[in-house]
Amino acid sequence: MDYAYAPSSLDRLSQLLERSVHSHGVAAISVQEQPMPLHFALDAAGPLLPALVMHAQVLLHLSGIKTGNVPAAQAFPFTFVQNDSPYGSEVVAKISPLAFTLAYQFMDTCLEHAVCLGKQHLGYSPEEWNQLPEMQRVVPIEPYFANLMNDILRPELESSLPEELLAAWPASLDHKLLSKGASDEQLERPQAIKFPSAR
Repeated sequence: MDYAYAPSSLDRLSQLLERSVHSHGVAAISVQEQPMPLHFALDAAGPLLPALVMHAQVLLHLSGIKTGNVPAAQAFPFTFVQNDSPYGSEVVAKISPLAFTLAYQFMDTCLEHAVCLGKQHLGYSPEEWNQLPEMQRVVPIEPYFANLMNDILRPELESSLPEELLAAWPASLDHKLLSKGASDEQLERPQAIKFPSAR
C-alpha cells in the first residue's frame, strides 16, 4: 500500500519535530553561532530538515524494513530538491509505502542524535543542560552536519554485504549515552536505529 502525502504533512512533521526538540530542553538551534528559532530551523526550506531526511533515509536502508519493489533509499516519504531557497534546498513530500508515523519516528531518532551531538560539543551533560537558563539552551548545528558527512553518508552503507554494513554502521548518540559521558569511540554502533519512547 502506498501513501499519498498531502502538502500539509510537511507542516505537521515540522511541528512534531519542534515539539520533540522542546522536550529535549532546547530553545533554539544555532547556525554559524547565530541562534535560529526552531520553527525556522525545522522548516521545509530550513537548514536542519534536509539533513534529517538524508539521515533518516540511511536508517531506513539499514533497518531492513520491507518497502515493496521500491529500494529503501528511495522509499522514504520525504526528500529534498535543490532550489533558490535561503539554504539551497527544500524538503518535499512524495508517494511512499511508509506510513507517516513510522517516517516521523525515523526523523525523531535522527533529531535526538543531532541535539545530543550539539550538547556534547558544548560539553554539557543532560543534568547540566537542564540547569541552564532557557536563553542559553541553544545547540549548534555544525557538529551534526560534520557527523552526517563523515559517519552517516558513507558509500559503504549502500552495500548489501553484512560485513561491510557492520563495519561502516553509523554511531548513534542519545540522552542516555550522553548522561554517561560517552566519547566518540564509545558511541553505540550496532543500535543506530533507536525509536524513542512515547513522551
